[in-house]
Amino acid sequence: MRLAGFAAALGFLTRLPTMRASQGAVAADLADAAPWLPTVGLVVGLVVAFAAALGTLLAPTVGALLGLVAWVVVTGALHLDGLGDSADAAGAAHGDPARYVAVLKDPNAGNFAITAIALQIAAKLVLLSVLVSHGFAGLAAIVLVAAWARCGVLVWSSALAPLTDGLAARLRRGVTRNALTANGVVLMLASLVLAPALLLAPLVVWLGIVLWRRGPVAINGDGLGALIEVGESVMLLLAAVGLALGLRWL
Repeated sequence: MRLAGFAAALGFLTRLPTMRASQGAVAADLADAAPWLPTVGLVVGLVVAFAAALGTLLAPTVGALLGLVAWVVVTGALHLDGLGDSADAAGAAHGDPARYVAVLKDPNAGNFAITAIALQIAAKLVLLSVLVSHGFAGLAAIVLVAAWARCGVLVWSSALAPLTDGLAARLRRGVTRNALTANGVVLMLASLVLAPALLLAPLVVWLGIVLWRRGPVAINGDGLGALIEVGESVMLLLAAVGLALGLRWL
């Protein structure tokens, strides 16, 4: 994996400063960026966990709010946008692939988009509030969730056919078996130690493939963003349930 790929991945998935001149230049390097997506997820998770930890000095609910704000800011709401677009398209398509694609191209947000984004924000706020109340274990789980969701992108982009020769197709070209194995093993070991419930994260990723294949079209950048958002919420719920059941080492 080339280190330049990390800069491309950081510039594409976050609003953190990089050496890249533009989003377009970053997008052109997505094949090199692909193996680094889970690492960028760790960066995102650390930013969120740090903000949440600061907020918990006042109250867990404040920690959850600051964590959520940090999550939206550091990602530039990129994945929320994909969730909204995908929800509008799926809701209006009624199984018609042509209609799905047409709605995707519409820049306006419809009822499905607004509802999906609102529910996602509410879900993350509640789940973050639960996790931060568990101290270090909850914060560690947040970091791993962000990494697991972006590791899922490697699986989703390679397992699902690309809708166009766009972002999903470019990412797909950079996914290798070595990258999948290395990232998966590291995250499984980290989950075993820090958040055992997240050992089920690969199941969440697999369910994303199953559910998307039931839809009318292949995957695109918006679809990957939607899967990241939904995957994060499900994994946050897994982590919260695990901690409630006492599944923790630390």
